[in-house]
Amino acid sequence: MIYITKDVNETLDYVFIRNVEDNIVSVAYTQDNLGGLVVSDCEVNQSTVTTSDGVVYPAGRAIVLWVSGGTVGQKEKVTMTYTTTAGRIRDEVVVFSFVQDN
Repeated sequence: MIYITKDVNETLDYVFIRNVEDNIVSVAYTQDNLGGLVVSDCEVNQSTVTTSDGVVYPAGRAIVLWVSGGTVGQKEKVTMTYTTTAGRIRDEVVVFSFVQDN
């Protein structure tokens, strides 16, 4: 499980690198809708992703989640379920906590 503190005024993309043996071919998400989070997109990366420490991951190795909103003081859980070319099915759970940084 991944925990993220998010400002309610920001619209951000979060990139989750998956260390899988093969490429991710599809991803779907569910959310518990308890914190006012808006998910505008959840997809497999279509181009390379470079981490802040310079590691490059090819297309098909990450999940990109675009979110906005949230209610200050609330939490919301998003579960991303992804499938790989070999048929592996895995879940990644993210819990967002919401703050407002003026």
